[in-house]
Amino acid sequence: MTLVVSSGPVTLDIRPLSDYQQELISSVLSLRSQGWTDRQIANHFNETGYLTPRGHRWIPQSVFSMRSKYQIRLGRLGEVQ
Repeated sequence: MTLVVSSGPVTLDIRPLSDYQQELISSVLSLRSQGWTDRQIANHFNETGYLTPRGHRWIPQSVFSMRSKYQIRLGRLGEVQ
C-alpha cells in the first residue's frame, strides 16, 4: 500500500469585515488608545446598546478577543500594525 500526500499553495480566504464589525473594532481601538480598559469598553458597549457580532452582551473577554483576532487578521493580510 502506498500513500501519497501532496499539497499545493494555500490560499487563505479572509472575508471582509461587515460594516458593524468594522465599526466595533474601530471603536475598540480608539477607546483603547485613550486608555480605556477592556472592562470599561464592555460596560460602555452594553450601556449604549451594542451587542457582540454574535448578538450577545459584552464582557471584557469579548473585547480582548476581538482585539486579538483583529491583530491576527492583520498579520494574515500582511498589514501588521
